[in-house]
Amino acid sequence: MNIRTGELQGSVIYDLLNFIKEGDFQEGDRLPSERVMAEILGISRNTLRQSTSVLQTLEIIEIRRGSGMYVKKADFFLDKDNPHWLAQHQTEVFDMLVVRECLENKALELIPKEDYPEVLDKLKKCIGKVDILQCTYDDLLAHDLEFHNIIRRASKNNLLFNLCAEITGTIYDERTVLFSKSDQIIRSLSEHNTIIDAFETGDLEKIKQSSTNHFLSTRRAVETMIQSNMLDDAQQKEDL
Repeated sequence: MNIRTGELQGSVIYDLLNFIKEGDFQEGDRLPSERVMAEILGISRNTLRQSTSVLQTLEIIEIRRGSGMYVKKADFFLDKDNPHWLAQHQTEVFDMLVVRECLENKALELIPKEDYPEVLDKLKKCIGKVDILQCTYDDLLAHDLEFHNIIRRASKNNLLFNLCAEITGTIYDERTVLFSKSDQIIRSLSEHNTIIDAFETGDLEKIKQSSTNHFLSTRRAVETMIQSNMLDDAQQKEDL
């Protein structure tokens, strides 16, 4: 799976989730057949299988061999630009962050040391393309994906890279909410620069620590946004 396929699958996943929401499917309901679903969404059955496999892993649907696809969780919240989304899905988001951190640190361990200069050069060029004053929200998401994919590809482990592509940009991706705040954008770019600085030292432990700190910072940012939103909601109720 290349990046474009991963991005396409992410779009199909949202189309599937919207189909479940708009169709008012409830927990335990059987979804249409694979053939019918593929026709409705205008995609191949193979693309549908890849996307439903992700949703099954995320426990949104259940695929029963010989029986069909069934809704396992119908109370998901799709408005990811809304901080309420983080509050509703915080457990899943935190779980996803742990998995992404583990995969990223393993990728770092697999990068041959002689490849560090090439990886460093690619990371610098990646962050050098970002104009913090001119870039759009979509530009920042694209930058974040490119930055981390440089590291994942450098591991030269296609399975690891594909696993990362499978879980990036799916329903439990906190970046959509966090990148709506300018301070979070600056924080993320600053931490990417710290990772670059660590690569310049050539010290694997420093590189891994900078990556771990990046994910820890993201977790704290999610927690802060959830707490802030809860306080805002409480204040609004008092005002009423």
